[in-house]
Amino acid sequence: MIGMVDIHINREEQNVLLQVSHKNTIGFGQTMGDLIEVPYEELMEAVQKGLKTSLKYYKVDVEASAPWKKTKYRSWKKFFSKHDLISVNYDTEETEEKRYEIFLWEKELKTNSYTTAKEGNTVYLSQEEFETKFYTVFDTLRSRIEE
Repeated sequence: MIGMVDIHINREEQNVLLQVSHKNTIGFGQTMGDLIEVPYEELMEAVQKGLKTSLKYYKVDVEASAPWKKTKYRSWKKFFSKHDLISVNYDTEETEEKRYEIFLWEKELKTNSYTTAKEGNTVYLSQEEFETKFYTVFDTLRSRIEE
């Protein structure tokens, strides 16, 4: 089972928004719920809580959400043009050393959509490493976001 949380970083305001996703019954990632603004100091705990929620709804049909419609941007294209994305995945079937995957997404500038993990910007962590190195990894990936 895989739990998924997306961390959207607003380039202008530098605030952090959390989005929980889950794998639906046909195996695709799907957003659920609203975007949640999270203070930096509470980010790791919020990510862990989001991963638990994501795993709870693994392969369950949940109504997909379009949380960016509730923001001042009103469309995914405008929202994505102002935000960058770091994802955190938790794989219950992976080895202990590679249970958490944290990565920075590559953005297709023409459409402002996220395409794949940015090369060289994926980190695998064990449970213990996640608890001790999360902020270091997050800050490193955040510093690699291109203007």
